[in-house]
Amino acid sequence: MTAPAARTAGGSRRLLCSLVPIILLLLLPATTNSAYSHSVVTATSTTKRVTTRRRDGFKRAPTTTLTFITRKGEGASPFLSRLMRRRGGASAAAAAKKKQSLLEEDEEDDEALEEEEEEEEEEEEEEEEEDEGVTEEDFNDGSYVSKLKKEYRRTPPLTKAYLLTSLGLTGAAMLFNKNQWPEWLLLDWSKVFTRLQLWRPLTSFLYFGTFGFNYLLSAHFMWTYMSHLEKLKCKNPAEFVTMVAFGVAFLLAGSQVMGFQPHYLGHNLSCYLVYIWSRMFEGQDVDVMGLFHLPAHLLPWFFVAQTVVLEQELPLSDLLGIAVGHLYHYASTRKLVRPPSFLRDIFAQEKLRKLYRKFEDDLH
Repeated sequence: MTAPAARTAGGSRRLLCSLVPIILLLLLPATTNSAYSHSVVTATSTTKRVTTRRRDGFKRAPTTTLTFITRKGEGASPFLSRLMRRRGGASAAAAAKKKQSLLEEDEEDDEALEEEEEEEEEEEEEEEEEDEGVTEEDFNDGSYVSKLKKEYRRTPPLTKAYLLTSLGLTGAAMLFNKNQWPEWLLLDWSKVFTRLQLWRPLTSFLYFGTFGFNYLLSAHFMWTYMSHLEKLKCKNPAEFVTMVAFGVAFLLAGSQVMGFQPHYLGHNLSCYLVYIWSRMFEGQDVDVMGLFHLPAHLLPWFFVAQTVVLEQELPLSDLLGIAVGHLYHYASTRKLVRPPSFLRDIFAQEKLRKLYRKFEDDLH
């Protein structure tokens, strides 16, 4: 080979060597794109197989395949990336919804348990209160003493004070004065004015006779009708005080007008209150000592007959009480008798209002 030919061959080899890297650089992107396309095709076919299997009823989770798709096709196809994000978001939403439902169920179970515990605690408290409320009176409910205690608690304060004072003085007279009412408690107008024994007009209304069956019977009648009248006025006790004061004043004055000098007026006051009660419940029947029934408006006249039969004397005290009672009934129905303002102010105090409020239920 000649020298020119050798130079030509050497130049061709150098040219070829310089072109090989350029050709390789040009072919590399195509090869990479081909590999990416093959990866995308593989991922797509795998996704289709997974979807087909899930539709056919297989329960195999596509977690591994989805991970492979994500790793192989990352950045290769925007559509595939959106698809994977949707699938992943749907799975996350379903999982979150399921978790939320489980939490709600747990909360409902907790609330149900708390309600059951509260109900059990309330039942236990009620049982404890019932156990604590059991006293000796519950086992002696039918005894006479327990009935007396119950009626004592149900008696209004003014009636209770009046009858306890009468019972105390009568009992003391029986124990310490040979069952004779003390003379210094009887009504005597001469000693009222000359010796200023101003208590006598009032203490004369505490006497129902010497201690015995007649006294207990008279005191029981007084308790029955006086306590009921006071309960009827429990919302305005000043009216009850005015009613009693009216009767006391006119009975004292009436005894002087009628010309007889009684030493005691307790029976007169009971007739006065019974007449007022009978007019308030006019038209109703009254059970008289469990023996028979009597119309309410005839009850005062029954006491008049009782005085005539048992005591065999003219019932002037009964008739005086009926007359004064009729006078009060007439004046009160026409609003001629009203409690004074100072009495209304006294009974308007919260302590007294609370004391009388508990007797309202006895009227229903």
